[in-house]
Amino acid sequence: VLSLAFHETFLGVVSLYRSRNETDFSEKDLFILNQVKEHLAYRLFTMHEIEVSSVSASEKKIPAALKQVNCDLTNREIEVFLLVLKGFSNNDIAERLFISEHTVKKHLKNLYKKLHVKSRIQLMQFQAAPAAVWQKS
Repeated sequence: VLSLAFHETFLGVVSLYRSRNETDFSEKDLFILNQVKEHLAYRLFTMHEIEVSSVSASEKKIPAALKQVNCDLTNREIEVFLLVLKGFSNNDIAERLFISEHTVKKHLKNLYKKLHVKSRIQLMQFQAAPAAVWQKS
């Protein structure tokens, strides 16, 4: 099992298996695997940083209705919201943000509650509606 992390950011786990007929990994194998692990961790971290920075940069494009509603969204909820608006599926959002699909669903549940919507469709319509429509009565 190789745990992938870079600059204290956990990126994932890779499990490697050998058949019962084969011997354990040799010292040379372990050295090579460690080099691959370091390279993979660096590449995943770089991809993660690009994804996060592109979402963060697009935060400036938050719909006006969302800016006017005092709903205390977290940064991650905003990231999920923006990716939903771009048409990404829960699985795609999970992959882009390096979180589980269950976590995406939890963020969506929080978004629905905070924005007083009941579905993904209403969430997507949120950007087009006047802010007054979304104010809690």
